Amino acid sequence: MITVSEFKRVRESAQKVKWVQIECPRCGKPCEMTLSSANRGSGCGCLGGKKTPGMKGTPIYKTWLSMLQRCNNSKYIAYPRYGGLGITVCVRWHKFENFYADMSDRPKGKSLDRIDNDGNYEPSNCRWATAQEQAINRRRTAMINGEPLAVVARRHGMSPDLLYRRYFVLGWTLEEALNTPVRKRRKK
Repeated sequence: MITVSEFKRVRESAQKVKWVQIECPRCGKPCEMTLSSANRGSGCGCLGGKKTPGMKGTPIYKTWLSMLQRCNNSKYIAYPRYGGLGITVCVRWHKFENFYADMSDRPKGKSLDRIDNDGNYEPSNCRWATAQEQAINRRRTAMINGEPLAVVARRHGMSPDLLYRRYFVLGWTLEEALNTPVRKRRKK
């Protein structure tokens, strides 16, 4: 554990949090951080020695951190569905600056999406997508002729649940499933 005497300078903030000036445990550059962060071995917000001034805490930065956690941190809750399945982040994107240069700011209402769910996080396989686009682009999404079932159902003005039941459960042909009128239920 690091003690206060090991640091060149200590100051106290208004909240009585001890701040220290040290050499960053990750990039080796001089920085200021809280004593508790220094004791944990936390970095200064650097990435491979490069700073990201003003970006820490922004939506794009949080997206980048979350992506890395999903693929690299076995203790992260989503790791089994990402890193646990062998999904990785390309080497270029291990640096925030490169990720930001390739993806730019995250558009409002969209989040990071892999086009091919079995593919890795890399420029050619990632896009910004809406929640609806992402809901369609899942491993468990039922597909009909290479198209998500929900898209086919909506195009034909029917419920995705009904189309699923007719096509996958009852084994109807696609033509029967789409063209058979829905029976009206009798009122009791």
